[in-house]
Amino acid sequence: MVGLVAVAGCGGKGKPHAPKPGQAALLGTYDGSTTVGQALGSLHPNGAATDAAGTTYLLNSPALTGLSATGKGKTFPTTGNLFDATPPEGLVAMPDGSVVFGHGAEVVRLDPKSGNTSVLAGDADRTRPYNTSAPATATAGDVRFTKAVTPVGVTRAGAVVLVDDRALWSLSSGRLTRVAQQPVGHGKDTTFLNVGDAVAPDGTTYLRGTKSSSTTLADVRVVSPQGGTTALPLPASVAGVNGRPADLTTTWLASDGADGLYVHAVQLTHGNGDYVLHLHDGTATLLLSAKPSTSAAKSGTCDVHHPVDATRFPCALPRTLTYHAGQLTLAGEKSYVVRLPATQE
Repeated sequence: MVGLVAVAGCGGKGKPHAPKPGQAALLGTYDGSTTVGQALGSLHPNGAATDAAGTTYLLNSPALTGLSATGKGKTFPTTGNLFDATPPEGLVAMPDGSVVFGHGAEVVRLDPKSGNTSVLAGDADRTRPYNTSAPATATAGDVRFTKAVTPVGVTRAGAVVLVDDRALWSLSSGRLTRVAQQPVGHGKDTTFLNVGDAVAPDGTTYLRGTKSSSTTLADVRVVSPQGGTTALPLPASVAGVNGRPADLTTTWLASDGADGLYVHAVQLTHGNGDYVLHLHDGTATLLLSAKPSTSAAKSGTCDVHHPVDATRFPCALPRTLTYHAGQLTLAGEKSYVVRLPATQE
């Protein structure tokens, strides 16, 4: 375990104070000279997930990083060669403790305990051209993904949901089923290949948008397990949020473990705003709002040592968002990690 400089709000035995509903705190601040700190601070993280043990994984060059529930950081150097040419994208925590990510045209499984990797589906030497239709079904060994496949999430039944160019897949027991496929858009990039999508336990998939879209909340598409696609129901306004929710630019999505969605989004059109919202059945609740102090904005650091009001968090928010067992974790693009309860009260 390396890379931890200080855990914010340390209580007994070095454990961070747990924020109460309506509060947020730092899980830790990490030294940028270490591999953990470098991975956390790198721009544009490629994936994030929190497993059943409460470990949050962040996929970013130069390594896959794991952060325990007490803020200890660990890197997995055995995956370093995977960043040489095609960076991995998408990260899913599996029920058995392994993690799954995309690497070029392959879906790779990593055992964090041993560091061993194996190919779950696809073949780097056998690919499908972009903008060609995907087959309705395929076996994990015979499927031809395009040169970029991204795991999105895992269902209650253990199926891994993947996006591949314009296709949405479900992988279960060594077999892939195409759930949906985006039509080719002439002169536009209609691929689904954005990171930060989410999957509900029943297989409902939330896609931030295609690469040609602006990835606002209005662009999020909800894909049912049967392949039907609808827009995300949104209220006209949310208390504490500037402008219309539909105009917020999404940075990351996370399932709430049921039929709702957590969203990390920023307001770029009606004044600045950086928010975490809970969306459910057309309603929205503000859980976290960043209002960086002048010193924090200039330094890019976060001098928070105890839980603070989540609606006035005094530092910029990290990019990714994951959920597990009533807790939300934000990591990536910052030297610090933020954690808060997933409910206001």
